[in-house]
Amino acid sequence: MTDENCEPDRRRALTGVLGGLAVGFGLGSGMGSTAARADGLLGLPPLQNGDLIFHSSRSFQSAAIMQATGSPITHMGIINKTRFGPRVIEAHAVVRDLALTHWILHGRGGAFIIRRYPGLQPQQAKRIVKEAHAMEGRPYDLMFDLDNQRPYCSEFAFKLYANQGIRLGRLQKLGELNLSHPAVQKLLKRRAKRHPKCAGLNDARACERLLLDQPLITPRSILEDPQLVTVARRGI
Repeated sequence: MTDENCEPDRRRALTGVLGGLAVGFGLGSGMGSTAARADGLLGLPPLQNGDLIFHSSRSFQSAAIMQATGSPITHMGIINKTRFGPRVIEAHAVVRDLALTHWILHGRGGAFIIRRYPGLQPQQAKRIVKEAHAMEGRPYDLMFDLDNQRPYCSEFAFKLYANQGIRLGRLQKLGELNLSHPAVQKLLKRRAKRHPKCAGLNDARACERLLLDQPLITPRSILEDPQLVTVARRGI
């Protein structure tokens, strides 16, 4: 559902959060009349192409990711600076580019963290953004499979940086995460039924063993990479 189709109550809620962001950054009531104008009013320090932004998303799988990783951070994107203000390129339902304020409003309570790789050179950052844009429209990978052409949010950033010779975060096997919570178990069972790697397997346990050995990269792993420095944060 797009914001344009939101019901009036939701619109009022989004407006309230946006106003809260302005107040939180010491902007008072002098906020511009549109979300597009608000990009330049967030009171953030100068951002750079390739900066990484994290938050807790409102997606249906967010609660399961929180439990599995032990972190409130469940989603991330890449900053893209434009003449009209900062934007975020993310692997969501599809890879897309949207205004920073819009992206923040999609998170819980308007909270976010922005982290930076200090050694990222301008040309590297430019290539990251260019490659990210080239992937626009690719569908989200519900199977969290590093081997296919469908990216999930942290894989998206991980691979774009890897293409520049920069390794972020730590690859883990699915089985290393906390999978005991009912929300996690429900999500795993739902995904296992449709996972291409389990096609033709009649043994549910064989499928489970296969998936537990699958490597993945989590938003928490990238967020906590000691190579990164915090540029800004709110509410987390």
